[in-house]
Amino acid sequence: MARYKLHMWPTYIVFGLLFFLIFSCENDDNGTGPRADLLQELEGSWVLGSVINDNQNVTTQFNNFQLNITLSQEFTTENGGNAWPSSGKFEIIDNDLLERDDGVNLWLEISSEGLTISFNKMNTSGRQKGITGDFIFFLIKK
Repeated sequence: MARYKLHMWPTYIVFGLLFFLIFSCENDDNGTGPRADLLQELEGSWVLGSVINDNQNVTTQFNNFQLNITLSQEFTTENGGNAWPSSGKFEIIDNDLLERDDGVNLWLEISSEGLTISFNKMNTSGRQKGITGDFIFFLIKK
């Protein structure tokens, strides 16, 4: 009987360590760090400064554009045209890169002057066919 107990001792140690590791790990998304800092900077309402589409100023096509971003990584837009869906979610890929839930990558540049979002919108079918290109939105925090 004593031999059986000694044989099981390493198994108890392994399970104990696994239990400790699993339940002692903190949630990585605890509201601190670069990801949380980026969300804090993005959160809020942003209004239009200018829009460039394929090197052409198309700001007047987006009159009264507004982008609203939440800490839960959701967004809504007003007057986003074909470049922006009216609402959606995004994932943080890197400190300067987001991916919208429609698959569009958003490259960010945040400065004291505002937020610049660059992306390529490709539509190959449906009503939006032909409305494509490289967009640069310069936004100002409201």
